[in-house]
Amino acid sequence: MKRQQGMSLGGLILLLGVLIFAVYIVARVFPAYMDYWQVQHIMENTLTPIGSEKLTAQEIRSRFRKELDLNNIKTITASDLLIEPTQDGYKLTAEYSVKAPFWREISLVMDFKAVRESQ
Repeated sequence: MKRQQGMSLGGLILLLGVLIFAVYIVARVFPAYMDYWQVQHIMENTLTPIGSEKLTAQEIRSRFRKELDLNNIKTITASDLLIEPTQDGYKLTAEYSVKAPFWREISLVMDFKAVRESQ
């Protein structure tokens, strides 16, 4: 006689519960990562000079602020941007935390650090 193969109803319900929980976590975390990737892209755009202009720290901060406003990013501000001069230009560092509600009193806290250097 062959052994039975397959999944029981209880196993299927358990698997669906785990999948739904995983999708719920991703839905709570994904927007914060989208903002992080956008901040990295903004930092890269901010360091790209237009024409042959030399950017100053004040202009970099102003361009960064405008890009944040344009992309509607509220998790970080221009004052969170650290601008360090280097031999080739500037190094931009942005460290910030995002607190995303998870369930009732439980929240997810994510720390991000984006670094870009001009070339």
